[in-house]
Amino acid sequence: MMRHSFFYTKKSAKTVSILLFFALTILICQKSTASENYLTERRAYLVRTIQRHIYNDNYTQAYQIADSLLAIDADDPLGYLFQAAVYLGEMTNAEQNLFPISFNQMIDTTIMIGQQNILHVDSTTAAWNFLAIGHAHAYRSLYESRFGSLTSALKHGFSAKSAYHDGLKYDSTVYDLYGGLGMYHYWKTVKAGFLRWVGIFKDDKQKGIEELYLTIDSSEVSADAAWSSLIWISLEEKQFDTATTIATKMYQKYPEGTTFLWALGKIYFQSKQYDKSIEVFSLLYDKLMVTRTNYFNIIECEFYIYQAYKILGEEVLAKETAKRFMYYVNDAPMEIRKKQKDKIKKLVKAATN
Repeated sequence: MMRHSFFYTKKSAKTVSILLFFALTILICQKSTASENYLTERRAYLVRTIQRHIYNDNYTQAYQIADSLLAIDADDPLGYLFQAAVYLGEMTNAEQNLFPISFNQMIDTTIMIGQQNILHVDSTTAAWNFLAIGHAHAYRSLYESRFGSLTSALKHGFSAKSAYHDGLKYDSTVYDLYGGLGMYHYWKTVKAGFLRWVGIFKDDKQKGIEELYLTIDSSEVSADAAWSSLIWISLEEKQFDTATTIATKMYQKYPEGTTFLWALGKIYFQSKQYDKSIEVFSLLYDKLMVTRTNYFNIIECEFYIYQAYKILGEEVLAKETAKRFMYYVNDAPMEIRKKQKDKIKKLVKAATN
C-alpha cells in the first residue's frame, strides 16, 4: 500500500533510532501499576510488532499494524503518533521527503487529540497524553532538521521538553517521560557549542544518560529503543567498545534491517577498525543493491568502502571500488546526485585517474 534516522541529528540510521525511541517510550512502564488501565495487552503487542517491522525496514507491514493500533481508539493519540513514526522512519531511511503532508497531518492530530484529552482524563492518562504531545514535537523537530528549517527544529525541540516536564507534574511515576528528557538533555548539551560555553545551556550530558538508563531499567518494551539511542551517545563519547556491544546485540535481534549495520559500520570506521568497517559496509551495499531504490545510501556505502581501502593502503581495491561506482552513478536521481556531489566528485576522480 503506497503512503504519501531531535534537531541535532543528521544521519538516517541515527534518526531512525531516535524516532523509534520517542515512539516506543509512549508505552507503559512495567513498574507503574497506576497506568495499567491505559495500556491493554493488545496495544502492547501491536507496538512491539511495529518496532520490529521498522527496525527490519518492513514499512508496509509497519503501516498495516499502525492502522490496527489506530482502530482501537480513534480518540487516543497513540495510533496517530505511530503513523507519524512509520512515515518518518521511511523518509529518513530513504533520505527523501516522501510524505510531508501525511506526516504533518498525523503530527497535528496527535497534538490536538492529546491536548483535548488532558482536560478530562485522570492524572496518569494525562501524563501519557503529554508524552504523546512531546514525542509529536520531537518527530517534527527531527523532520525539520532534515527536510526543513533549523529554527523550526529548535522550536519543536523545546516544545517537546516542555511537554515531558508537564507530564511529570501529572504523574512522576511515568518513567518513560524521562526517556524523552534524556535524549533532549544529552544532545542539547553536545550541540549547544558556544551557548553552553557562555553558560546559557548547562552541561546535562550525564543527566541525560542517567535518564535513559532509568527508562531502560523501568520499562517493559522501551528497552530496545533506549539501547539504540545509547549506541549513538556511546559513539559520540568515543566509547567504542560499549557502542559495538550494543549495536551487535541489536543487529542480531533485527538482522533484516539496516539501522544497526549503519551503526556498526560507523563505529568500526571511527575506531579505525577499517577491515571490519569494509566488511559491514559491503554487506550494507549488497542489501541496498537488491532494490537499488536508495542511491543516497548506496553512495554513502561506496564512499566509506573507498576511504577505508585508501587508509589501509589498498590502492588497487580503492580504485576498483570507485570504478564499480561509475557503472551506476548516472542511475541515481538528480536530487540525490546534488546532495552527494562532493563524494561523487571524489569517486569519479579516483576511478578516472
